[in-house]
Amino acid sequence: MVPAAERAEILALARDADDEDPETERVGCWVRPHLGMPGEAARSVLFAHTTATTITGYHPGGLPIILRTKELLAETGLAEAWRRYRSLLNNVTGPGLLFYLRETGLRALDAPADVREAQFIQLAMLAGQERVRLRIVPAGRDPGLGGFTLLRFPEPSGPAVTVPCDTVTLILEGQHFPVYQRQLEILDRIALAAADSQTLIMKLIDT
Repeated sequence: MVPAAERAEILALARDADDEDPETERVGCWVRPHLGMPGEAARSVLFAHTTATTITGYHPGGLPIILRTKELLAETGLAEAWRRYRSLLNNVTGPGLLFYLRETGLRALDAPADVREAQFIQLAMLAGQERVRLRIVPAGRDPGLGGFTLLRFPEPSGPAVTVPCDTVTLILEGQHFPVYQRQLEILDRIALAAADSQTLIMKLIDT
């Protein structure tokens, strides 16, 4: 279970001085500016991920930081965030991980051939792990949904959703969660099964 002090820090990080309006807390919505960095590297977003027990994400535009090889980190200044995310991936007692990825996004991966190949090999290996599930949304089945990540924490803490926008990431709680749970159910219906997803990823290695 996440210690009370750590959970309090999550909330404090998500409610910086610019969130003093009580209406913000009532509606369960906090805005975290990116400050020139990808939203996954925002301090409160990263901290929430590192204390979650399950992480379920949909990344229509590509790969989340946690799944990228070090060579694929095109953005500067992400080394520390990448290390912290990877520690979750490499920890056998870490959170359960489920990511929905678009086939078209993987095929459009902009990287040198050797980097692409290494990335797909790593994804294929990850897809075979018990604690990590990767499911591919096939080309032609685009659900028209934006990216989001569902985070669940040990009770009594409620779940949260992070929703990246161009310059900020929203951290949502309470009434917002069922909306994204329904979107997750859509993805579950249209995505390939985990084994079929792994097969598709292996085929991408030679593309």
